Amino acid sequence: MELTPDSALSGQGMIGHATYLLLVVSMMMRNMLYLRIIVILSALVGITYSSVILHDPVGTFWESLLVAVNIVQLAISHILNRRARFSLEEAEFMQGCFSDRGAALRRKLLNRGEWFSGNPGERLTTEGQTVSRLIFIAKGAAAIESAGQVVAVFPGCLRLAVRS
Repeated sequence: MELTPDSALSGQGMIGHATYLLLVVSMMMRNMLYLRIIVILSALVGITYSSVILHDPVGTFWESLLVAVNIVQLAISHILNRRARFSLEEAEFMQGCFSDRGAALRRKLLNRGEWFSGNPGERLTTEGQTVSRLIFIAKGAAAIESAGQVVAVFPGCLRLAVRS
């Protein structure tokens, strides 16, 4: 296919544009699963365009590699999410705080912190000092102070389900 303004706006040209449009749409996804699925769709359209319309084996190869890499990454994410395990307390906390994230990421976040029970008024960290661990607020709230003044209050994340 020769590249001209007419060919760019033809039906075949629109298939090529759809490849890039899907790729742009994928970059707007905040959820990695959706991003990868749309990238795979983009690459499948690109394979069709490269192989059937352009007869371009190089483009077909790269689009095929893009599909393969994204399928492998989806499989790895699926395996890691299935392997993640939580105690009842961790699961309740994570459901309240990070329910929109995969199990593997939630497990990784929990592993970066430690369970800590504080008392009202207890200082969790001091302004200007390096924090050595993540601090999750499950119950209660934490006041955030700067120069001795409260600038924000961070509520805990735990949402308890009522059991009947």
